[in-house]
Amino acid sequence: MPKPAAATRRPGFDQLTQGAWVLLFLWLVLIAYLLPDGRAR
Repeated sequence: MPKPAAATRRPGFDQLTQGAWVLLFLWLVLIAYLLPDGRAR
């Protein structure tokens, strides 16, 4: 998906958003990994 607004945005904001998505993804993976294990015991 092409983002035309990316050129007018600040590079720092894009970097921050990308970092936030990575952290959110890792957090969801961690929860998905821990939750079934906790329910099984």
